[in-house]
Amino acid sequence: MNKQNRIEKQFCDLTGFASEYIKLAITKIHFRRGTRRPELLRGFSLIELLVVISIIFLLASISIPTLQRARHQARAVVCQSNLRQWGFALSLYIDDYNGKLWPPHEPLTGERYWWFRKLRPYFGRYGQSENLLLCPMSTKSLWSYYEIQSAGEVWGTICGDKYSAWSFWSDAESGGEPTHIGSYGYNHFLKAEPSPRNRPPFYAFSSQWYWGSWNVKKPGAVPVLSGSAWPETAHGWPELPPDRWDGCVNRHDGFVNSLFMDWSVRKVGLKELWTLKWHREFDTAGPWTKAGGVRPEDWPKWMRRFKDY
Repeated sequence: MNKQNRIEKQFCDLTGFASEYIKLAITKIHFRRGTRRPELLRGFSLIELLVVISIIFLLASISIPTLQRARHQARAVVCQSNLRQWGFALSLYIDDYNGKLWPPHEPLTGERYWWFRKLRPYFGRYGQSENLLLCPMSTKSLWSYYEIQSAGEVWGTICGDKYSAWSFWSDAESGGEPTHIGSYGYNHFLKAEPSPRNRPPFYAFSSQWYWGSWNVKKPGAVPVLSGSAWPETAHGWPELPPDRWDGCVNRHDGFVNSLFMDWSVRKVGLKELWTLKWHREFDTAGPWTKAGGVRPEDWPKWMRRFKDY
């Protein structure tokens, strides 16, 4: 019997005991109220009342964490279901384009291609794809359009965090709510090799890093979509520290859910992210892995308790 089953059994035993105790106390009260002897006309004694209150507090202290854990597990299941549906939409796109992927940006204008816009036509209606952009653990945006304007930003993307979604505005003149909000990030290197023409200055990655097509070795090691604070994950350098502003987010108790190139969906440990094959030349035994010599004290304090990889 594992730890969780033992806790559940102890909780059931304690609940049964509490129920029997309270029933006995109530029976005792009924007996006292039904008697003709006035000296026995009383309710709970002070000790009985304290025992009942203690039992209630004890049950609450056990049940609340259990309910929270069950709620988190249910949200993780919904999150994985969302990723599977995005995987299905992406598989349709791959079939339509014979395994080829879109480039990072439009060759003529340099405008960035966003994955959720590329895949939106493969859903029955617009709203359906928008709902699937959100992990149940992070469904609301931190910022409004007017807040980012007052901060000096005219348009663009605002980062999310553990419990909030990223926000994307595509039209600076529209105002109002974000055009898109989401909780998942697409692997930036799952694209065609970028065109040198009108290449935006923020693309500092080597052209050799991009996968180019869906035909790769060991697809189960290449992440496609993951829980993220940003619409795209560009984990290009293995030596990047985990406490960067665009680093990992702890959405599922030390894990994030990820879709891989073999269409599998599984939870990934936060420290495990540094062992995945993000691009063709990514070092999966880099300095933030056990193979690369990372020490427990090297991690930020909030990550030290998580499993090492």
